[in-house]
Amino acid sequence: MMMTPKSLFWMAIPILIVTACRGDRSDPATRTPSNSTGRSQTVVTASVTRGLAALVQAPALIRARQRALISGRISALVVSMPFREGDAVRAGATLVRLDDAPQRAAVTAAETQLQTAESENRRITSLLSKGASTPREADEVKARLEGARAVLASARDQMASTSIRAPFDGRIVSKSVNPGDLAHPGAPLLELQGGSSLELVATLEQGDVRSLRIGQELRVRVDGVEGPVGATIYSIAPAADETTHRVDVLCNLGADARLKPGLFARVELPVSAGGDPGPLSVPRNAVLKRGGLTGVFTVKDGHAWLRWIALGREAGDLVEVRAGLAEGERVVIEPSGLGDGAAVIEKRR
Repeated sequence: MMMTPKSLFWMAIPILIVTACRGDRSDPATRTPSNSTGRSQTVVTASVTRGLAALVQAPALIRARQRALISGRISALVVSMPFREGDAVRAGATLVRLDDAPQRAAVTAAETQLQTAESENRRITSLLSKGASTPREADEVKARLEGARAVLASARDQMASTSIRAPFDGRIVSKSVNPGDLAHPGAPLLELQGGSSLELVATLEQGDVRSLRIGQELRVRVDGVEGPVGATIYSIAPAADETTHRVDVLCNLGADARLKPGLFARVELPVSAGGDPGPLSVPRNAVLKRGGLTGVFTVKDGHAWLRWIALGREAGDLVEVRAGLAEGERVVIEPSGLGDGAAVIEKRR
């Protein structure tokens, strides 16, 4: 059968398509250098190392050891709040006064009811001594008397709840209501933080917690405070949070007038312990980002090859590599302007 030029053309197209697709999936080690015949570029490289000499910095927050969200037990209008945010208060000071008119009326009614019950009890007791009353009547009167006393005690307790007092010495850090607002049972009215005793709370990944222990000393960097601050671990949560899968670590902070509740801090944590060589790491300035991906240029046989990688935590000038590189490989520092497969002259750092 004779093959025409037109039929030969259409038969060749699938072969070309298959060949092109196979070329796209070729191994990076066999890719053709992009400028193998061009001028070589001098680059500075660093080695992929295992273990971070620096410590991982984890975010943390300074807070008062004593703190409380003050709320009421009854529904009533807020009459007065004598203290402002930032004011220092003593234990027992009245923080919030609620409208007590209904409670005062309830106390008056309960006192009247108790007086009546006491009078009736005296009368029945006198009659019983003369044989003019029965023990059953006396028991009923005593029960009513005890009930009246309980009603009065409850009314006085409700009356006392209209004056909300500070449970400890501290400072008011926030207010949720103002005079004229309606307070609801259990709803926060203000936040009180106590004393000068501060603590540091850090929420850490489970892998970081394995290298920590109670009593361990850590260094902390606090925003706006010059130099490191010492902290001592006193509590490690026994379980991770079900939502974040992170673990709370609490540290004692020494007395330092520069530290205030609410300041943001970074606690330095050891990456590994017990002979663990630690994770792979590369200099942070070797990493480039393209289209939401992160990568580095590795150098092999005089050429720079783009390698996409997965990064972890940062530690000073280093960044953890979780996938994509092997220990001992060389990566280009400041790789901007390089193309995949570019000819390079390596200058090792």
